[in-house]
Amino acid sequence: PELLTYLKKWIKTYDNFVANNAICDEIDSCGILTECQQDHPLIYNIYKQRDMFRPQSQWLIGGDGWAYDIGQAGLDHILSKGENINILILDTEIYSNTGGQSSKASVAGQVTKFESLGKTRQKKELGATA
Repeated sequence: PELLTYLKKWIKTYDNFVANNAICDEIDSCGILTECQQDHPLIYNIYKQRDMFRPQSQWLIGGDGWAYDIGQAGLDHILSKGENINILILDTEIYSNTGGQSSKASVAGQVTKFESLGKTRQKKELGATA
């Protein structure tokens, strides 16, 4: 019955990262899975894979070319779903893989390979799309 109470709490808090992680800590610290594993093979399997029950932190890491241009539609899609996701954009403000072309991440006035007089448009405000 005690395990059932914990599992019900786990299910109830599944979409709340902090609360669900706290329940996982409680389950680990109370030792209920350790006690039950000797008598119940299924509980033993749950115990062995208990790290899979913890909420996961997902990361997207990419450059500004990916975030501002070629992957922007996918980035917009995942942000619109409201998922618990972390995004790290490595913003060089130019297309580094093409030798320094101007990009949507380049700031106004920036001189690059194909804009020797400086970029005439403002940098795209990626945070505003979130």
